[in-house]
Amino acid sequence: MKAYILALCWALPMLGLAVLNVFGIVSDASMQVMLAIMPALAVISINRNRRCLKARTSN
Repeated sequence: MKAYILALCWALPMLGLAVLNVFGIVSDASMQVMLAIMPALAVISINRNRRCLKARTSN
């Protein structure tokens, strides 16, 4: 999967949670936790396939 598609898969739920928080469906405390954890998980999942090429080709 391309990195930008995976980034969109993470961005849309974060925006959805923000909208739900504006309307009072999601509490502020839950929102603080989610917006602290979700970007970190997104960075890890998006960059998981990128590794140093030298490490793969060295014998």
